[in-house]
Amino acid sequence: MIKLLQFEAYKLVRQKSLYICFGISAVLLFLSNLLMKYVILTEGVSDSVVLSEYFKSRMISVLDVSDFTMIFGIFVSLLVCSDFAMETVKNIYSRGFSKSQVFAVKLAIVVVVLTIEFIVLHLVGAIVGAVLFKFAALDGNHYLVIFSNYLVSLCWATFAFGLGYSFRRVGPTIAGFIIVPVIVTLLISLADQLLNWESFKFSDYWFQNFEMMLAGRALYEGELNQKLVTISFS
Repeated sequence: MIKLLQFEAYKLVRQKSLYICFGISAVLLFLSNLLMKYVILTEGVSDSVVLSEYFKSRMISVLDVSDFTMIFGIFVSLLVCSDFAMETVKNIYSRGFSKSQVFAVKLAIVVVVLTIEFIVLHLVGAIVGAVLFKFAALDGNHYLVIFSNYLVSLCWATFAFGLGYSFRRVGPTIAGFIIVPVIVTLLISLADQLLNWESFKFSDYWFQNFEMMLAGRALYEGELNQKLVTISFS
C-alpha cells in the first residue's frame, strides 16, 4: 500500500496539469483582486476601515473569484482518466494491488492535493489582498465560511472523482462534471416549486446551492452550522 502511494505521488508531481490548473486559479485570483482595486481607485475609496473590509470579503471569496472548484474538478478528471486511457491501471493491478486499494489511494491523493492547493491559494489571496487593500484579522465567522468552502470544494472534487471512475474517459467526465449539476439543480428547483413546502426545501440540501449562499455571504451562524453538517454528510 505504501509503495502504491509512493508510485501515485511520483506520477502526480510529474503531471503538468497539476501546475497548470493551479496556476490558472492563482492568475484568476490575482486579476480579480486587481480589477477590484481598480474599481476602488476609480471610486476614490481610501479609508483604511473600508479597505480592511474589502480584504475580508476577498478572503472568503477566494474560491469564487479563482474558479478553483471548476478548475480542480477538471484536474481530477484528467488525473483519474489518464491511467485508464494509457492502461497504466492494468500494470498496477498486475503488481498485486486490488481495485479497492487503487481506488482508496487515488482518492487519498485527490484529497491531499485539494487540501494543499486550498491552503496555498488562500495564502496567495492573503498576500495579494494585503498588498492591494489593507490586511485585517479574520474573526471566527470568516474562518467558518472558509472551512465551509473547503467542504464544498471537497464535495466537487469527490464528485469529479466518482465521474472519472465511472466514465474512465476525460471528455464524458468533464461534460458530466459541468452538465449533471445543472440538470440536478433544475430538477430540485422544479420539485420545490411543485411541492411548495414552507418548512422543507430540497435546494437547501444540494451542495452546489451551499456554495452560492456562502459566496453571497448571506448566512447567519446558525445557518452555517446547518450547512456544515449537511455538507459533511454529502
